[in-house]
Amino acid sequence: MFTRKCARIGWSLTLILGVVLAASAAAQPAPDALVKVIEGAKKEGTVTVILSPEYGEESMTRLEKEIRERFGVALAIKYTPSGRMSKALATAIMEHKMGATPSYDLEYYSANNIITGNRAGIFEQVDWKALMTKDTPPEGLLPAPFNAPVTSTTDMILMYNPDKVSDDAVPRTLSELADPKWKGKVGVYNYPSKWSKWWLILGKDKGQAAIQAILKNGAFQGGFSDLANRFLIGEIWMAITQSNYLLVAQSKGVPAKWVALRDLVEADEGAVAVRKGAKNPNAAKLVAVYLASPAGSKFTLETAKYGNIHIPGNLDHDIVVEAKKQQIPVFFVARDPKFVEFASSKKYQDWMKEVRLTFETWGSSKSKKKK
Repeated sequence: MFTRKCARIGWSLTLILGVVLAASAAAQPAPDALVKVIEGAKKEGTVTVILSPEYGEESMTRLEKEIRERFGVALAIKYTPSGRMSKALATAIMEHKMGATPSYDLEYYSANNIITGNRAGIFEQVDWKALMTKDTPPEGLLPAPFNAPVTSTTDMILMYNPDKVSDDAVPRTLSELADPKWKGKVGVYNYPSKWSKWWLILGKDKGQAAIQAILKNGAFQGGFSDLANRFLIGEIWMAITQSNYLLVAQSKGVPAKWVALRDLVEADEGAVAVRKGAKNPNAAKLVAVYLASPAGSKFTLETAKYGNIHIPGNLDHDIVVEAKKQQIPVFFVARDPKFVEFASSKKYQDWMKEVRLTFETWGSSKSKKKK
């Protein structure tokens, strides 16, 4: 009896194990897409990239080393620092229309340029979800249809020198920056594409009036690097700028702190995309996968001073957390359907012209910086 009972138990266990193994076999994923990319990248051996100028040529040696250690692929990364994104995008679209071989395999753009490039058909459509490393958060991809790996982010903040402006006195809204006591001590970026987004969220009349009042108060206007330089030499005490410039100022020993303006925090995601027809598509994908991972985020933070909202442990992540805690609106360009639609409209183009005219008309001759 005991023997027969044991036999029945053994047979039952065998059946159960068989069912489990069969189910397990059926659930096995398709061949690892990343493995195929790695093998393809080994054959290609090189990749051309256009990335933020803040990386610098010297950081590519470190990137090559880290990719080699992580994936076992020895890549020669040929790096070109990006200039104005709008110009680089225009070149890429022209190449695509002419059927020319892309100048670069992998290109970095802000989210609104990714939207434009995707609509122009210049990027290869990649199943990035199948390629991302397991430790990369799912939020690290721009949503469909753009679906590009986010490699860095910046938040628009008010940077200030606490030796010049006390924590209690620092302005908290755009309108407070127009206070006469800050006359000539404020810096504001003058990118039409960015202020058009603010107009969309705040309302055009309110956004335009705020800029006019700040400029009328003698604010310095220019690009991000222009504002940073003026801040470093003490000519301005505050600047509406990208979060990474706070780290730059601090690294140079200049006192710098930040606040999130209560009007809005624009969270600008920078992403990379593989050009359609790239010479080295697998190597490009591998670099993209690494840069989007936590290890790649650490590399970017330490070399280019850019953080990543989606990965804890950096300023950009902290800013968004704090803004949400204070119930300040946080605006993600490629994740807001309202802006995605707006970005392809004639209104967007018209508003950018109006922003440019606003800066030209209301800025003093001393404060103007041609862009």
